[in-house]
Amino acid sequence: MHHKLSPIRDISIDIVPDMGRYRKHLATEMKRRRGDLSMRDFAVKTGLSKTSLQRIENEEQNVTTDTLEHLCKKFKCEVGDLLGNVKS
Repeated sequence: MHHKLSPIRDISIDIVPDMGRYRKHLATEMKRRRGDLSMRDFAVKTGLSKTSLQRIENEEQNVTTDTLEHLCKKFKCEVGDLLGNVKS
């Protein structure tokens, strides 16, 4: 028996969040958590490279789920604390 596949529908914009908003919230949150620490000291504290942190703060780097998990463990927080509850 052959099943006919239905064509892929366009996903509504209302369903797919604007990922740029998450990136922006993460950048803001990372800057807030860094505070007055130098980027070098913050890199040591977080265990991420200085370059990665700069790129995250400048909204230039996509962050993997592994990196988010790592940051949540370091900061003792939930993913939502870093990404915010952003609605599209």
